[in-house]
Amino acid sequence: TRRNLCPSPSMEMGTGLWGSGSTYWVLAGAILSQESSFGIFDGTKSLKIATNGIQYEGASIAFNVVSGVEYTISGYIVGGVGSQWQIGAGDGTVGVTPDPAVVMTGNQQRISTTFTAGATGATTLAFRLMVAGGSNNAYVDGVMVEPAPSAGTYFPTTAQLASGEAGWLGATEAS
Repeated sequence: TRRNLCPSPSMEMGTGLWGSGSTYWVLAGAILSQESSFGIFDGTKSLKIATNGIQYEGASIAFNVVSGVEYTISGYIVGGVGSQWQIGAGDGTVGVTPDPAVVMTGNQQRISTTFTAGATGATTLAFRLMVAGGSNNAYVDGVMVEPAPSAGTYFPTTAQLASGEAGWLGATEAS
C-alpha cells in the first residue's frame, strides 16, 4: 500500500504542523500563512513562505524515517522569477545532502530529492531560500514523502479524499 508520510501535505486544514523556526536546514525568520489564491497544486490552499530575503530562511515539517530505507521527498513550489529554492531533509543524525538549488521560473515546479535514512527517528523536511535578495516569497503545495527511489504521482488529492478512494490514518492532515 502506497502512503504519503508527510503529516500535512496539503494546506487545506491549515499550516499548523509547518514551522519557520531554526532547524538543521532552516534559518528562523520566514512568516508562514495559508494562501487561497496562488500557488495551489490541489484543493484550494497553499503554504505561503514569506522570507526576509535571508539565505536559508524557509519552512519545515517533521516526519519519521527508518534507518536504511530510501525516501523521496517532493513538493510543488512557485517562487519569484530567478529566486533559488531547495528541498532537503535531515538532521544531525540522519544527515541528508539535498539536491542543488532550483532556479524559479514564476510557474509551479515540482522539486524533489532522494536519500537513504542513516538512522531511525524523526527528521525534518524543508523548503529553503538559497540565495539572499530578490523576490523571495514562495508558495508550496502537494508535498510528498514516500519510501521510493523517485517521486510518484501526488496523493491524496482532494478528489480522492472526497470519493473515499484515499483517507487519513488518524487525524485529518496529521497522519
